[in-house]
Amino acid sequence: MNYKLAQLLLSPGKNANSISEIFVAQIDNHKEFLAGKLFILLEIGKNDSASIKIANFLIDSLNHNYYQSEKILLREKISTLKVEHIFEAALAKTNKNFKDYLDNGKISISNKDINISAGVIHGDAIYLSSANKNKAFLIFPDTGDKKNTTDNVSTSTNYKIIDIIKQSDKKEKNQKTTEPDDKLFSDVISGEIPPQSYFFITNEALPEYLSKNQIIQTITILPPVSAVEQIKQTLANINSYVSFAGLIIKGANFPSVSEKKQLPKTPNVRDSIVNLNQTEDTTEQLLAPSGIINVKKWLSLFFGWLGSANANRAKNSTYSLAIKDKIFVKRNSVFFAKNNVLKKLKNFFVYIANIIFFTFKTFSTKKDFSAFAKNLKNIFFNLLLFIPKKISSLNFKSKTLLAIVFTVLVILSINIYSQKNKKELSEAEKNYSEISSLIEQKQNQAEANILFNNDDGAKKLYEEIKQLMDQLPQKTDEQTKKYSEFEDKYDIFLEKIRRVTRLENLEEIANFSNLSQSASVDNIIFLEKEKKIYAGDSSQKSIYILDTEDKLTTALTNLEQPYSAFLYPTFFNDKEIYYYSNNNQLAKVNIADDKLGAINANFGTAAISDLENFNNNLYALDSGAKQIYRHTISNSVLSTPYSWIQGEADFEKAIDFTIDGSVYLLVENGRVIKYLRGAKQDFALKSVEPELKNPTKIFTSKDINSIYILEPSESRIVVFDKEGLFLMQYQDKNLKNLKDFIIDEKNKVLYLLNDNTVYKHTLNHLVK
Repeated sequence: MNYKLAQLLLSPGKNANSISEIFVAQIDNHKEFLAGKLFILLEIGKNDSASIKIANFLIDSLNHNYYQSEKILLREKISTLKVEHIFEAALAKTNKNFKDYLDNGKISISNKDINISAGVIHGDAIYLSSANKNKAFLIFPDTGDKKNTTDNVSTSTNYKIIDIIKQSDKKEKNQKTTEPDDKLFSDVISGEIPPQSYFFITNEALPEYLSKNQIIQTITILPPVSAVEQIKQTLANINSYVSFAGLIIKGANFPSVSEKKQLPKTPNVRDSIVNLNQTEDTTEQLLAPSGIINVKKWLSLFFGWLGSANANRAKNSTYSLAIKDKIFVKRNSVFFAKNNVLKKLKNFFVYIANIIFFTFKTFSTKKDFSAFAKNLKNIFFNLLLFIPKKISSLNFKSKTLLAIVFTVLVILSINIYSQKNKKELSEAEKNYSEISSLIEQKQNQAEANILFNNDDGAKKLYEEIKQLMDQLPQKTDEQTKKYSEFEDKYDIFLEKIRRVTRLENLEEIANFSNLSQSASVDNIIFLEKEKKIYAGDSSQKSIYILDTEDKLTTALTNLEQPYSAFLYPTFFNDKEIYYYSNNNQLAKVNIADDKLGAINANFGTAAISDLENFNNNLYALDSGAKQIYRHTISNSVLSTPYSWIQGEADFEKAIDFTIDGSVYLLVENGRVIKYLRGAKQDFALKSVEPELKNPTKIFTSKDINSIYILEPSESRIVVFDKEGLFLMQYQDKNLKNLKDFIIDEKNKVLYLLNDNTVYKHTLNHLVK
């Protein structure tokens, strides 16, 4: 890929009335070989945040649609698959993505405000699509110039310049073709780059300040990078709040300067073979690992010495070599004779049978096995004694040769082991580098998917990232540090995918343990009008009152009236708070004077697991009976219960419920069932990660727009809309014992009860 590109971008900064961007894809050589290099020159006639987002979207979308196309990988196998077809498909997909982006984001912008040129250089061909006012100049040699030669590029070559976009527009007008107005990219200009030519792609403003003669002289005489600097110096003196953007493309077919030609030397077969052998020997020496003994060299010396000895002997010999005029070939059939083959097969099977018999006999009898082991041991010790004795009996020359052989073998073994370790280490480092680069690439892709709300694509990518991270070694401190960086980044983006808002900088409102060391608060309820929180403590038979403005706490106790518990608080007539005490009694708090009293109740054998008030009717949940009972209250007495759920209920182990006109039942496995007027409705919560497994409380009301679910095991509160669509989740892993929460959507405040402490945090999803 010998073509060269140089970018030119001048902007007056904040004073600019437009946004200009130039993008040139940075890809590996293999992908460039298959698909070429993508470039984009973009100008939007507005300078605001929406325009910046549009520019980034168009560049990212086109880059992704082109290089992530499956067709690129198929080009190696399917010869008929052209780069032009892949590029056109990417443009069409970008048109659709851009329209969806504007519709989903409710962004209003005219295509006429967007001047964009996108193209691909592949080999000697260029494919270009341009919209609106951008220019694309082709600077090519004048073929009528006699000074121009095919071998060298003459400095006196005359060049011509034409705007290929303007030429293409004329042809389209003659053909009377029409294109839909809602498309950003319409047609593609394609063709081979002429020899010794340049492309100069610019925005509308740049050629208005430079003459064609200036453009030709600057681009054809100077290298692309130097030409860009020259144009920048020329335009820098212009006192105008105008952006200039340009891209210079120098073709790949400029011939190199020819050298002096010499007459070719007549080839000689002998010289060619000698040179080839010398080249082979030199290459072998260069590629040989350090420390390896050159066996070939020593053998050549030995055979050379042997050959010289034979030559001397031949000189002194009186015998001459007679060459027969015919060569007779006689087949040697002794080995392959039929009887001989059968005899050898017989001996082979007899030998195998003897080995099997000996092995079976030796290992089946303890005595024979002991004798065999003893003989083997004696042979081994005799061998150990024989070797040193044999070595000591050798003469000095033999000992020296033996020592040399032993040393060479040791060095050879060490060298082989060292080379093997180096190779394994090099492969491990290469593999580590490739995996790290792939993780970074997929993280960038996942971040882009999150930016464009493609949660499914981001989730798939992070599954792949997790698998790649599991392959990373953590043997060195550097590898461990790198893995930690990947893991931290993975956790951050995983939270983004899961729409997690961390409960950071929690404000502590009160700690009831400061009021009573034995405090063990069960629940909290909020009185918005009085700005007070009431906290039930069944263990201390008390109710704590917290003023959220001055953060003062008091205790409310009635020693004359025994209470079993203070559970499931609910308001009644906005004047009283009811707590479930036992099946025969409700505890009542009079809000006006904060006095604690009791109401007679007769829940019978019902196992009450929650209470809720709606329209001044009290609803009691009996999960064991799969029923909700409705009561009216008159003169501090509960009426006879009325079975509210009609027909057979479709739930087990209901934990909690809440009412906003409809009833939402929270089941133990995280499922929510909706009832209206006693009848089950078609309703289900959308998926959330991680899934709800151990929720404890659900809350909504007719005055708020969301459904909130508490899951203490994950230290979080999950938020859904009333259609069941997942919105977000609040989480803080430091809250190890979440018991209850309060939602004040009017003031955008979340109150949390963790152990005996009440915290306050802003409802971020309501803050715009």
